[in-house]
Amino acid sequence: MTLKEKIADYKQKSAGKATPEMVAIMSAATADVQASIPERKIPGIGDSMPEFSLADSNAVMVNSNQLIQSGPLVVTFFRGMW
Repeated sequence: MTLKEKIADYKQKSAGKATPEMVAIMSAATADVQASIPERKIPGIGDSMPEFSLADSNAVMVNSNQLIQSGPLVVTFFRGMW
């Protein structure tokens, strides 16, 4: 099953469980995200990333320019408290 099919299946199974107010809030949030896409400066394939600093897994701040001196840099994001 493709991701698109899984999403369609999820939508079908969850239909009717949300209140009209919840649907309105989710629809508005989706519209806001979609409207903001042209404003975003999303790098394309092959584009260079701007310099940035982030906390590592030990909450130590690291700088991308310092890290890239050692070789290619891979950035991974973890959602939530898994």
